[in-house]
Amino acid sequence: MSQAIPAVQRQFRGKLARTMLWILLPLSVLPLLILGWAAYLQARNTVTSQIETTLQSAEQHQTEQLDIWITDREHGLTSFPLQIAVTNAIQTLNKAEDLTQAEYSAARATILGSLAYVNQQQQLFNQFLVVSLEGEVLIASRSEVEGAVLSDFPYYDDFSEEQLSLLVNAPEPFSDKIAVISTAPFYDNNGNLLAILWGITEHTLIEEFLTEINFLNSRIYFVTNRGEFLRIGDTANTDMPTTIIQPSEEQAELFLNPRPTTVQNVVELESNDGVAVLAAYSPVDRLKAGFISELPSATTQAQLNALIPFFVGLLVIIVLVSIGLNWLSTRQIIQPL
Repeated sequence: MSQAIPAVQRQFRGKLARTMLWILLPLSVLPLLILGWAAYLQARNTVTSQIETTLQSAEQHQTEQLDIWITDREHGLTSFPLQIAVTNAIQTLNKAEDLTQAEYSAARATILGSLAYVNQQQQLFNQFLVVSLEGEVLIASRSEVEGAVLSDFPYYDDFSEEQLSLLVNAPEPFSDKIAVISTAPFYDNNGNLLAILWGITEHTLIEEFLTEINFLNSRIYFVTNRGEFLRIGDTANTDMPTTIIQPSEEQAELFLNPRPTTVQNVVELESNDGVAVLAAYSPVDRLKAGFISELPSATTQAQLNALIPFFVGLLVIIVLVSIGLNWLSTRQIIQPL
């Protein structure tokens, strides 16, 4: 009889220990799980915020570099050397009805020869033009466009004394792709306006520049003042041309109808190809355009998903340690019984 009592006590203590363990385990593990989930959400929000800040900073850097890029081209034309020979050549061209072929050829060679110095240190332009005050192309580096009347084309009206550069898609008759047109007035020594100098930067130089500054490998778009949504190539595939796309409803609502004139916060939206993205927008007033950078959400999700194994492993370890501590605690509590 005396030997049966310890056996009963052992059974009682064991059952009591297990009961206390099942009671204490949820009370100790559940707060840990809640704390771990809260920590994961906090880490996720932190990573998302960092990615958005990085995209916004990248967008700001790109627009700043774009502003410098525009300035270089406008300065290249405004610093065009005012030579007497060039002035005389342009004055000669303005008297087109009295020109002989020899005079025209000599004036053309003088002007284009001087304009070539603009590209001497760095290629800024693919084409040069001298445009009359009436909008007629007097001289062009591509002779086939000489004589064209630019005032017949809609983009011509977008220029003003303040608007020295313009982003245009397929500006006839110079290009069937995106181009940036930079202009500068040309005066004689007496301050009389003789003509307008035009420099045209074609899509190859534009895409090359944007690829250089796109360190996030984001998707780049321009929104023109005529409501065109332009996808600028593909930084992963330089052979992919710039194309006009049909924006998604969210893109059109946020960036097109109407085009914002201020910097926009990073937003998550569905892009034109159905891909979920984070998008940043900045106006580029000097081109009468908007600039958009998009980063696919899958890129950001990959960083967030990398946190999951860490937190799961950490929680498993914490739960196992908690079970062990609870078991030892219950054993110590019931030991005197």
